Order: sequence, then structure tokens, then C-alpha cells
Amino acid sequence: MNDNTTNLLFTALATSGMCSYLLQALQRWSKTPWITAHTTGINVAVRMALSFATTLGISFAWNAGADHSHILTIAIPSGTLILKGLLHWGGQYFFTHAAGKVLSINETPDPPKA
Repeated sequence: MNDNTTNLLFTALATSGMCSYLLQALQRWSKTPWITAHTTGINVAVRMALSFATTLGISFAWNAGADHSHILTIAIPSGTLILKGLLHWGGQYFFTHAAGKVLSINETPDPPKA
């Protein structure tokens, strides 16, 4: 593998692991009681949002301009890049889901509340 491929693989795996840790933290946080290990639909939505955030292709820059003004530049990718981004989003979702499963192997789930 060349350096570019290695960096892409590392980035996908590293962000997947971090997103999985974030989801687990949200599941335990008292301020997000609607996100638990037993709320499958919500977990899927959160995983999708987190994986989308890691593959987002829209970038922005806020730069100082002349006369103490500022310039906001927003770059939106082309349609082809957006389609390619959707493919990467699906892959990132897969890696995030897989990393979450690996990270929770040794955890004993709480029994469902009656």
C-alpha cells in the first residue's frame, strides 16, 4: 500500500473508533437518557450522523480581509464527489458500527427494564 492508501485507511479506522467511543459515552451520559444500548433505532441514527460528520465534503474558511473585514468561503463539492462521498459515508458507517461491536465485546449489557 502506498502512503495515501495507508493514511485513508488509518483515518477511516481512527474516526470510526472515536465515533464509537462517543456513542458509548452518549449512551452512558445522564443528559441523553433516550440514547441507550437498547435503543437500536436511535443508535443507528446517531451512528449515521457521526459517520456523515467524518466524511462531510463541505468545507469552509473564515479569513481576514482588507479594512478589518472578513471573508467566508464555502466550498461545496461537485455531484460526482458527492456521490463518491455517499459511498464513503456508507463505508464509514460500516466501520463505525464494526468498531462499536469490537469495543463492546467485554461489556455485559444491562438487562432491559420491565
